[in-house]
Parts: sequence; structure tokens; C-alpha cells
Amino acid sequence: MSMSVRVLFFAQVSDATGIREESYVLPDGASVAELLRLITSKYEKIEKTRVMMKIAVNRLMAEQSHVLRDGDVVALFPPISGG
Repeated sequence: MSMSVRVLFFAQVSDATGIREESYVLPDGASVAELLRLITSKYEKIEKTRVMMKIAVNRLMAEQSHVLRDGDVVALFPPISGG
């Protein structure tokens, strides 16, 4: 079986991919980490920030170990820096 998730790209992540939104089909039980591997294999420019990326699933902050469900909306934010 498979599921579909919608991914929203923000700020530098959107700049690096050239898009703001994209849908992905994943196997049932896939985690955020598996989704990120798929995305970074397609958009190599974001590979170096993958580990530090902030992730929200359905508007709640999530870890890369979070298991996704059909219809989830995943938002990807660049690492936050300040000084």
C-alpha cells in the first residue's frame, strides 16, 4: 500500500528547490527521514541542510523519526540562525 503527502517548502528551502509545494507518494509507514531522503535525492542543493532542517507535520513540529500518514502536510523550514 502507499500514501500521499503534501510537502510545503519555505524560505531558502523553496529557493533551493525552485518550488513551494509538491506531492509525494510513499509506502505506508514511511517516516519523515525517508521522505527527506527522497526529496534530497531529487533536490541535491538542500542535502547539506537536511539534518538541521526544521519540520512540521500538520502544523506541529516533528522529528525525522515521525511516521507519516496518508494526507499529511509536511512543511520544511531552513535551519534558523541568528546572532
